[in-house]
Amino acid sequence: MQREQIRDNLVLVGSTRYDYVESLRAFIQNKGFVWSSWNFRIREQWRETILEHIKTHRKFPIYFYMSKKMGGSGLVEYVGFVSEIRVSDIPTKTPDPDFTNPGEEDFPTEDFKSYTWFKFSAVDPVSPLDLQIFRDIDTGDPIIPSQLKSSFAYAFITESYGETLLEEQPIIPTSVSVERDLRKYLAAKLNSLEPGLKLYQDQERTGEEYPIEGGRMRIDILAKDPKGNFVVVELKAGVADISTFGQISAYIGWVKENLAKNSNIRGIIVANDFDDRIKYAVKSTPRIKLKRYKLKFEFENMEP
Repeated sequence: MQREQIRDNLVLVGSTRYDYVESLRAFIQNKGFVWSSWNFRIREQWRETILEHIKTHRKFPIYFYMSKKMGGSGLVEYVGFVSEIRVSDIPTKTPDPDFTNPGEEDFPTEDFKSYTWFKFSAVDPVSPLDLQIFRDIDTGDPIIPSQLKSSFAYAFITESYGETLLEEQPIIPTSVSVERDLRKYLAAKLNSLEPGLKLYQDQERTGEEYPIEGGRMRIDILAKDPKGNFVVVELKAGVADISTFGQISAYIGWVKENLAKNSNIRGIIVANDFDDRIKYAVKSTPRIKLKRYKLKFEFENMEP
């Protein structure tokens, strides 16, 4: 690949946690975009390339590697689309406090020096990608997890992968739409999931996309059963894996600590299918059940 082609195909790949991705996605859904801080300066040699890419395409991709050390899958599962960046050689505050990811409003602090602010207009799931697909922008060598510990890797996607970022995008909204529509359906008809389930309601919020940890995470559906016990429902549009088990376990723990210390709390994972690891995991606890959904298409005639 020639040098100019490499510059045109520049992407960033960063290591992160599920709760960070969830916080960005929840904020974007509520407000349209979100500013998020990074502790490192964008390398000067790539600043103009990134800015030019945003000017030309109106977005720049940052791929999120779900670190195994942070409880992730060890795969790239999300891509964030940056519509604007603010880069500084000295620590700087957020460009807009009202549109800043919760917990980052006070950056920079003594512990965290914010040199780069990314304005994310979208964070979307992608079919899980092996990190080997991404190559170091300078050497052409495969990206390895150790390169992502303290900074982003400047990378390009190998030609052998065969699909560009833009070519992948038509697939993504389908998954997002299915999950959203499934959530809306169940929130209105929880009885179809389990007799007697009712959507939780407190003084300010309903149990649909119930925010926790200051809005950084959201429970898909928080319900109560006929005995008054909390039921946490986690939805996956495709195949649920062991990371989904980790997510719902964390949500159950939060509910127990903050809403119902002396109650029996359980969880239900609803997905199109389940991999073997999550099937084995739920055998260890009676608190979490798996339920598979099936899509049903109905058709009606339209008047010409």
